Order: sequence, then C-alpha cells, then structure tokens
Amino acid sequence: MGATLPTGTIPAVRHTPEPQQVRFAMAGLLLLGGLFGAVGALPALWSFALSLDAVGTGICFASLAVSMLATMLTSGQLRHRNRLPARGAAAAGAFLIGAAMIALSFVDRDSWLPYPLAVAGLGMGLTAAATGESLSRALTRRRAPALLHLSGAFFGFGAVAVCGVAWLLAEPLGWQNLCRLLGAMAIVLAVGIWRGPKLVIEKADLPAGASKTTPITILLFLTLLIQACNHGLLGGWLALYLTRQFEITTLGSLGVLMAFWTALTCGRVLAGRLAAFGNRTRTAAVVSGFVVLGCLFLLNSVERSGVVAGSLLLGAGMGALHPLTLEYVAHSPVAPAAGLFRLTFATTLLVGLGSAAGAAPLANTHGIDAVMWLALWLAVATPVALALIAIETRLSAAAAPAG
Repeated sequence: MGATLPTGTIPAVRHTPEPQQVRFAMAGLLLLGGLFGAVGALPALWSFALSLDAVGTGICFASLAVSMLATMLTSGQLRHRNRLPARGAAAAGAFLIGAAMIALSFVDRDSWLPYPLAVAGLGMGLTAAATGESLSRALTRRRAPALLHLSGAFFGFGAVAVCGVAWLLAEPLGWQNLCRLLGAMAIVLAVGIWRGPKLVIEKADLPAGASKTTPITILLFLTLLIQACNHGLLGGWLALYLTRQFEITTLGSLGVLMAFWTALTCGRVLAGRLAAFGNRTRTAAVVSGFVVLGCLFLLNSVERSGVVAGSLLLGAGMGALHPLTLEYVAHSPVAPAAGLFRLTFATTLLVGLGSAAGAAPLANTHGIDAVMWLALWLAVATPVALALIAIETRLSAAAAPAG
C-alpha cells in the first residue's frame, strides 16, 4: 500500500482506522494538549514574575485565538488546493510552537507576551488543521466513538505532561528555562513528524461531505461548544484563580492544575463505559452534577482540601461529559459525516481559547470569582442541551419508520 495513488485511481475505502493516520493524529493531539496545558500553567508563573494582570492574561489568550483562526482559514484554502501536505503542516506547526516557547523565555515585561504567543497560535492552527484532517480520514462508522475517546485521552495526556513538567521544574529551573525546555520538546516532535513516514491516502467509510443540517446536529454542535467553553475557561484560569482567590502558592496551583487535567483525562477514559449503564441522559445529568458541585466547592471552600476536591470533581465531570456527548453521535439516526467532526474539532479549540479571553473583562470588573460563576452556568447548560438532544433523537427515530 503506497503513499500515493496513480492518477485517476479512486482511493481505497477503509472500514477500520488506518494505523498511520491514527498515530499521526494522536501525535498532533498530544502537542495541542501540551500547549493547552502550558496556556494554563504559564500565566500563573507570569502573574508573579511579570505582574501579569487579568486584562493582560485575556490579551494573551486572544493573541493565541486570533492567530490560530487566521492560520486555520489560510491552511484550509491551501489544503483544498493540495499545496499543504498534512505532515508538512504539522511539522511546521510544531516548530513554530517550539520557537515561540523559546522566544517567550527572553520576554522581560508582560506587554511583550502576546507577540510570541501569536506565533504559537500560528503553529497551533497549522497543527490543528493537519490533525483534524488526519483524524477525519481515520474515522469509520463503527470505530468513530472509540477513536474520538482515544483522541480526548491523548489531548489530556499532553496537558497533564506539560503541567507536570511545570510543577516539578518551575522552581528549580525558573520559568524562562522551563519555556526553553518546552520549546525544545516541541522542536524534537517537529523533527520526528517531518522525518516520519508519509501518510497513506485513503478514505474511511464515513461520508466525506458535510452532514445534513438537522436539529440533532445543531444541538450536538452547540453542546460541544458549551463544553469547549468550560475546558478553555478552566484550563486557562484555574491556576490563576487558585493563587488569587485562595492565596495558594504558584507551585501549589500548578499541582492542582495538573490534578485537574489528570482527573479530566481519567474521566474521558472511563466515560465510555458509563454509557453502558442505564440511560445516557440520566448519566450525563449525574456527571454534570459533579461539575456543578466542583464549582461550588471552589466558590465556597475555605480549606485547601476543599479546593483540591473541587478541582478533581470539575476535571472528572468535564472529562466524562465529552465522551457521553459523543455517544449521541454513535446512536443518532442521522449518520455523522467526517466534515462535521473536522469542523467541530477546529471550532472547539478556538472556542476554548476565545472563552478564556472573553472571561478577562469579567475577572477584571467583577473579580476573579466571576470566572468560576461563568463555569457554573455553563455546567448547568450542558445537561439541558443533552436532554434536548435525547428528545430530538427519539422523535427522529420514531419518525424514521413512518418516512
């Protein structure tokens, strides 16, 4: 099976995920998760070292989001013209992320932070476009939910790894050397991607085009966006919230952030089995209750143990909600298309960064606890949206025989 196909040959259609595509997509997700972990860990360090305030933090998040959006739009046009191979885009994206991390280590004032972060956003956009393309090619009808669960786990592994490195090495190395270390790791990954084997050009048996617009697909898309808002919001602000609201040390807040991402990843891994027990909507409502309870712990706790418990509940609940939502795709009477997954993948990353940036004015005007109140309301909105999806799914299934 070669990497290229003769002219005029119709690509083979796979009914199981192609291993090369899966490995490539997982490497991209590991890198993107690592960058999301850094997005939450570094502002906590800059808050102490560079006196970074809430407005400056929001500008940093916005710089990442805007440059990522611009790159993804451009790379999409190049991809359609076959001028941007996925491997080259991912390697270039990883290299830009690494170079941006190294450039950050030389910044000595908070006003300069958005510029290297804009470069990191460019790399993130290239990596996300290549990863989304590869993931959509690997998806198959029977294996789509399992592969998407695996994708979420690898994204979480990247975030946990970077937060763990920051927690262990921020104090002995200093944040500048920490950025250089993270940058070197990203560049090594870029070299590995570039020197890796070419991707096999094959089509999976999911429909390639966009899904038919239905109430289910619209509700599913909105539900995933709500969850992405909470992921970006808490992933970006949790460490800062802990240092300012509870006066926890920077090192302690990084440890709690790592615990949050660890619980989130474990929740994603285990949630695939939760759907087999009882009603999916009821299970999702219970899991959403964990998220709400975690927010309440972080809003009202006076002890460090309550802060840790709240962060673990938040992470586990949010991690489990995403796979439970994807179960509605697998059991939906409307067949999902690869284009829908690609669009959702790209948009959720942008929405996560956008929500983190949008929370800055609230934190600056109403205090840092406004971030947690927003997370609480988003947690309440999620089971409502899932209940609407369940109702619409039953109506569509009942109408299908009549049609």
